[in-house]
Amino acid sequence: MYRILTVLMGTMLFLSSCKKEESVEKGQPAQGSLQDDLGDCLPKKVNGTYIANQTLTDSNYIEVAIDVVKAGAYTVFTDTLNGYSFKGSGNFGTPGVNIVRLKSIGKPLAAGDDDFTVIFDSSFCTVQVSVTPAGGSSGTAVYSLQGTPGACTSFIPAGTYTQGTALGTTNKVTLSVNVTAPGTWAISTPAVTGFSFAGAGTFTATGVQNIPLTGTGTPTASGVQTFMVTVGASSCTFPITVAVGTTPVPGIYFPMTAASWWSYDDGTAGSDTIKTTVNGTGTFLGKTYQRFITTDEFGPLDTAYYRKDNTTNFYYLYSDTSGFGSFGVTFPQAGLDVLFLKDALNTNDVINSDHAAKLGGVTNVTVRIQSKVIDANSSITVNGKNFTNVYNIELMPQLGLAGTFQNLSLTPIVYYYAKGIGLIKITDGTDSQDIRYWKIN
Repeated sequence: MYRILTVLMGTMLFLSSCKKEESVEKGQPAQGSLQDDLGDCLPKKVNGTYIANQTLTDSNYIEVAIDVVKAGAYTVFTDTLNGYSFKGSGNFGTPGVNIVRLKSIGKPLAAGDDDFTVIFDSSFCTVQVSVTPAGGSSGTAVYSLQGTPGACTSFIPAGTYTQGTALGTTNKVTLSVNVTAPGTWAISTPAVTGFSFAGAGTFTATGVQNIPLTGTGTPTASGVQTFMVTVGASSCTFPITVAVGTTPVPGIYFPMTAASWWSYDDGTAGSDTIKTTVNGTGTFLGKTYQRFITTDEFGPLDTAYYRKDNTTNFYYLYSDTSGFGSFGVTFPQAGLDVLFLKDALNTNDVINSDHAAKLGGVTNVTVRIQSKVIDANSSITVNGKNFTNVYNIELMPQLGLAGTFQNLSLTPIVYYYAKGIGLIKITDGTDSQDIRYWKIN
């Protein structure tokens, strides 16, 4: 159970580290191999289109087969090449061949073939990922675009396109090509006002055929946006009409006015067991923070400090670093000014708050508090009350070494901030703390 609101936010690194240690104590690490008895790599699959300088999405992943000989917690990962890597974590419930999905991290910096080493337990295998040049094509097939050098022939758009709304799997376009030699193909368009299209596949026959390209990104402008596709010496254009959307309007997502308060239940619906009140200030790192005092049914429980930069509309919390030493992490200062929220956010925005530290007293590392906006305009019902204009944000502490970051927890902590109200819900997927009443002064 979450016992308090502010301690969870103010000591998120401790909680994440504790959860990680607990999983190791309660279950032994899994054992197994990426290879069969003959030493050959088990089946593996690369999914998604990889384009130079384009951030990878959930559709970019590697699936590997693992022959598990001992069930338990696992982490499967690759080295970092060309600006990106892959990683997957979880638990194997039973021995036998299991399929693990490794999520992509980062973005390819240049076109070419990247040979990743996948590592699990004491075994490893190599997986090749091909990166397509931005705004170009690759593959073994020989083909040309129908309609070159004008409008793309048989162009068919699918899905809706709205300014400020991230594209999904329904956002596709279909183009016509003339294939003169079968083989693999991959096409990507340059980004226009924040979004682009790409696709890959295999031609098994010659002749005129239709191919699908899937959209990614978030349109930043409305109106007709024109995309150019290039395949070898052929090129053609197609239009996408983007509807007028809603531009994020700054609002108050974390009120800090004196005497404002919020009450929450702590896993027991219908019972107010936690109350947080804004009362007084504190000065740390040369900055003034508002003091949030939390009490439960037994009395005072915790004090935390938050501030808002009125120039940027960014929110920060003060986190004491004195207790981090027990986890082998030390900081050059007594406290951290941690950025965790902004008033104007878009879906898929990522907030990184980075802090220099040392691991084991000798190794330079970066402690990162990453907040990812899953939905910048969600609706949610909490304790029978309907809330709109809600930020749904996943928070994950990370540790960075030489520019490569690893998550410090298997699952993120999810926060819900309602415009004009503040934090209304927090959950780790198992337990939750839900708002019941509040008063904003």
